Amino acid sequence: MNPLTIWVDRIEIQQDELKPLPPDNLTLELLSPKRDVVTIRIQEGTRQTLVRGVIEYRGDALTLSRKEGDGDMKRIAEALGEYYVERYSTPGLRIIRIRENGRICDCTLPNPPHFSKFLHLIHNTGEFDHPAREPRPYPYARAQRDDGETYEVRVQLADRVYKPLLKEIVSWNDPIRAMFSVWTTLEQDERMWTKKVPKQIVDSLSEAREIFANNHKLRTQLSNLILGVTIATVISHGIAKEDELGTVDFRLVREPGGYDNIYILWIWEQEKDLSNYVMDIVELYPQYKMKWWVETWLVPRPGGAVRRVAEDKETREIIDTILKFLMPDAVARKLQENNRRIKELGRTIYSLIDKELESA
Repeated sequence: MNPLTIWVDRIEIQQDELKPLPPDNLTLELLSPKRDVVTIRIQEGTRQTLVRGVIEYRGDALTLSRKEGDGDMKRIAEALGEYYVERYSTPGLRIIRIRENGRICDCTLPNPPHFSKFLHLIHNTGEFDHPAREPRPYPYARAQRDDGETYEVRVQLADRVYKPLLKEIVSWNDPIRAMFSVWTTLEQDERMWTKKVPKQIVDSLSEAREIFANNHKLRTQLSNLILGVTIATVISHGIAKEDELGTVDFRLVREPGGYDNIYILWIWEQEKDLSNYVMDIVELYPQYKMKWWVETWLVPRPGGAVRRVAEDKETREIIDTILKFLMPDAVARKLQENNRRIKELGRTIYSLIDKELESA
């Protein structure tokens, strides 16, 4: 039996509903994620298999569906589970059943958020082999390095600093989910240990902190710009009058299944067009033969009734107009540039920390 080489090529996060903060602008507060959609590639000898994984946070579940190839889904799930145990010394998934003639594997996840971070780790650090082609070294050698640092000190540094850092850094691959708070907390609560972190890692974290702070300001400016352009565009289309306007909502309507809100800021930050953004949402519901379309809804000022003001074609035109308006805008482009730099810094810091652990 040939060994498996497994890559995580792509991770998309389906967020929960958001609410405006405050209600008169487009600043958004994330409540919680719904699910992650993962593209996994497996090489077995000369054969390649493409698998789609869906992590359901509300059901503590992982569904693996074979999209291309003929790989053994149970073996693929077992490989992910065993590698998780190898890294974290605790079970990460339990196989429930194999169905549709071996094409789908249903699993239960004890800790979906942590399993998502595990997949982000594979995505950021590259493929893994199952079984390992060579024994993977224990991350800490019981020896003293040239700099005189003892094994016990390195274990403490890894546990107190590197472990919480890595958990947050894996989120930097997604601009909607990315956060910077752990290093700031560590500098206060674990000051003795953060002073032992190599300068190259600290410099990269300092740069990331500045970018995150800058992004907060850029998002506020861009949200205000999007709000103004949205209102102007809706008025120019003649579908609402200025004195009627409160909030304009764009919706992806699914039949069956309700609707998802469409956020211009998310489309822009993920560097997608409307079609790709919509298809990423539609692909989250493979069990349905779904019909879908987009609509514009008006939430008027107090006293008015919520109503639909534009159907699919006109809604697409409105959203495309707004996105085209953002393309030459310096603030909008700077936000995208910053997000790309954050991804680069995340990969750099992760690699530097891995080298510290390997050379410990």
